[in-house]
Amino acid sequence: MPASQIIVGALLVLVLGWFGGNTIIRQIKAFTDGSNHFQLPILVRLSRFYSGIIMLVLGGMLFWGLMFLEVPAQNLADLRDLADERGTEFKFTPAQRSFASTYAKFWLAFLALLFSMVCSSSLDAIFTWNCQRKKNVKSWKPAVCEANGEIQIPRSDNNSASKEYWGDGLFPPN
Repeated sequence: MPASQIIVGALLVLVLGWFGGNTIIRQIKAFTDGSNHFQLPILVRLSRFYSGIIMLVLGGMLFWGLMFLEVPAQNLADLRDLADERGTEFKFTPAQRSFASTYAKFWLAFLALLFSMVCSSSLDAIFTWNCQRKKNVKSWKPAVCEANGEIQIPRSDNNSASKEYWGDGLFPPN
């Protein structure tokens, strides 16, 4: 196995382990801390907890795959390439066919868990967005003009200036 593959694999394992462990610890702290620490609904917390567990499992699977499955799979691929170069047909032994099947199932399970984590993260983003939207709707109150009692709707973008400053024209009043 090339050194670059070992380095990248080790970094991925470390990053997945660190993010997964950190996420789990933060969510356990949020579950057990009675002070309503994060102000998030239970669905967001459970989604993040699940994502942390999946990250740890993915890191473990990646470590296992790199340490124990990659070298035999590369040897099997080299044997097949050698047979192709010679122009002969490569026949799998029952043990090789079993290993190839296990190797394929392992990486399919890895991809299924990765997809599950992406879905969980998407649900987390949707739940968080929905929670923030509800907080903003509850706290929104229209501004009432003191002079004439008209209701003025605040602008939604932060880059626009108020009508009082800019007036009706394009340039600020002198």
